[in-house]
Amino acid sequence: MEIRVLARQGLGIREISRELGLSRNTVRKYLRSCAEQDRAPRSGRTQKLDPFKVYLHDRVRAAHPAWLPATALLIEIRAMGYDGGLTRLRVYLRSLKSIKAPEPLVRFETDPGQQMQVDWIVFRRGKLPLSAFVATLGYIATQMGIRTRFISAADLVIALAAASRQDRLAEFLKRNISQPRLLIIDEVGYLPLARDDANLFFQVIAKRYEKGSVIMTSNLPFGQWDQTFAGDQTLTAALLDRLLHHSHVLQIKGESYRLKDKRKAGVIRSRASESADQQLEIHA
Repeated sequence: MEIRVLARQGLGIREISRELGLSRNTVRKYLRSCAEQDRAPRSGRTQKLDPFKVYLHDRVRAAHPAWLPATALLIEIRAMGYDGGLTRLRVYLRSLKSIKAPEPLVRFETDPGQQMQVDWIVFRRGKLPLSAFVATLGYIATQMGIRTRFISAADLVIALAAASRQDRLAEFLKRNISQPRLLIIDEVGYLPLARDDANLFFQVIAKRYEKGSVIMTSNLPFGQWDQTFAGDQTLTAALLDRLLHHSHVLQIKGESYRLKDKRKAGVIRSRASESADQQLEIHA
């Protein structure tokens, strides 16, 4: 008890140990056990509403997604013997608003190597909802403890240019480019880069080459990448040489996901001659 009193007076473990002639480990162990006791849930006194909580929970769950007003439920439980007030009931009902009926999970299994799991969502960043699959890969990587950085090509170039102007490009490359184990660069090719920006982008790929994993998405085939990098075919060839070494390329073709729902609703007329969207994903 003296240990706790001295601790509440602001004394540290060393001072308490010296004051009481105890070892520091003994003092530390006692204070730790006191803290655990303080955190342990305490049985509070019975509230007037407690005998009716199971009934209220079942009524709210059965009515979901409709919501039963507190005044109606008050009439019901008063008929059952509740003599408390409406405010207490409303406070408890607010805690039940998060109750949702569980969605059924349908699973099927195949032999190894015949299927993979993809948690697909409609994912929108700005005007281009293109990267749900890649974002999922990044999310799974973080769940596995892999340090991951996700950034669009446009945002990356802006950050590189700002760091270059402030004479801290080397620091930026070390902290933001070299450190993550997985770097995801989205939307490569949607905006053409000036020559200086193209050179900065090349430094990113050169820094990551054979040192860290890179995932990139693009709407352009490799033969047109020089259009993105200031028309510099030499730089583009050097960049692709490093990027495609040890890489896996996934080419996705299909109807534009952005226009799919509008076509289905008849807002946009489907044209057989319309070219399909294309997206490249490079996993290096």
